[in-house]
Amino acid sequence: MEDGTLYSLFGDASTTTASIQVNTDEITMGLQPHAMLIHGSSGILFAESAGAFAINKNPVFTTQKGRIIVASRDGANISQSSKLLVRATEPTRVTFPRSIRSLHALVGPSQQPVLIPNPPGNTLDIDTELVRYDLQVQF
Repeated sequence: MEDGTLYSLFGDASTTTASIQVNTDEITMGLQPHAMLIHGSSGILFAESAGAFAINKNPVFTTQKGRIIVASRDGANISQSSKLLVRATEPTRVTFPRSIRSLHALVGPSQQPVLIPNPPGNTLDIDTELVRYDLQVQF
């Protein structure tokens, strides 16, 4: 991943969302109780967030519970990246605004990709088995 600036946001029990302006991008994200993002030359490259995550009011992902980490695998902004690395803190459902073409679990020290059957659409169900792995989502 290219270099960028790390932003960390923290909230208390009554704070569930936060917004931050980074250059020309307004990022809105869920806090539980914190969130992070890395902004590089091509935009947002990495995010850890709960709930809904949006850039300039355009949804990037929404998670039902817990937090997920999303990172660009191709250096593009996470809202436009063709491959994302996804890691969940607990079993959850993640919804993206675009259709998922393929899903791979990255297994073992070499992160060998193993194809995981995923129903067509824009929803990724991370169960008790998949939560153990880094997941590569291709759009």
